[in-house]
Amino acid sequence: MAFLETHPSPDDTLQPGGEWASFRIVKPLQATQLLTALVREETPLAVGFVGDAVVPAALWACDADTRSLRVLLTGSPAEHQQLELRLARHARQAPPRADLYAVAYQGGAKLQFNLPQPRWRPHGNEPMLQADWPSRLVRLPRRHTVRVRRQVGESPTASFAHPLAPDYRARLRVLNLSTEGCALWLPQGEPPLAPEQLLKQVEVRLDEESAFTTDLRVLYLKLHSDAMPTLPMGEAEGLRLGCRWERLSADDANRLEAWISVGKRRRDLVHLAFDE
Repeated sequence: MAFLETHPSPDDTLQPGGEWASFRIVKPLQATQLLTALVREETPLAVGFVGDAVVPAALWACDADTRSLRVLLTGSPAEHQQLELRLARHARQAPPRADLYAVAYQGGAKLQFNLPQPRWRPHGNEPMLQADWPSRLVRLPRRHTVRVRRQVGESPTASFAHPLAPDYRARLRVLNLSTEGCALWLPQGEPPLAPEQLLKQVEVRLDEESAFTTDLRVLYLKLHSDAMPTLPMGEAEGLRLGCRWERLSADDANRLEAWISVGKRRRDLVHLAFDE
């Protein structure tokens, strides 16, 4: 199941009998705990309508007694204005009106909930929305972990002695990372790799200050029929390699998990990805 990055997923998937119905949170205490954690951890939110642009935000307060939420908008004034216009447009529609949604990534899962009856409640000079308690809240695990994808200009890299040409040291871009493994980009013209190959002593450089060395097992190769337009010229055609960490040490696993955790908050430098 693929997800649009930080965007609300279609409403019909949340309805009884829908694709995500089994992931709905229906116990009040569990819903309160999940929402309270978003406030406590200052987890970034994306707020918007399904299929529309989203605005960066944070859950500022949740009150189970009054059954209300307050959402602080953290984007630019232009984004706030656009959201205000969209809210006004949806308010003029005849029922049933589309719901405003908030989306977050929490503990290795995608959390999505609606914001019923949204209204502006300015907090000093900061734009804030107040909404009723969510009537639809889903928590969707994605495999075992959240993956972090860096922007192409500052992608992590993986370098290793090629198993078919030990004198050649390959240096591949890392498309995304998780605590389970990673996806690599093998540009056209590089020596080939195959499923089940073990890549030994792979140096994974996350950024200028963070790196570790481990083995990687190639699980699959995926051919892209179209070029990757975000990659530099000469690297835009190739194969996507799905890989699993092999013999990742506890220290390196902790280092990777910490880097991913920081990446979830530094949205100017990373994108959360749930790619297939």
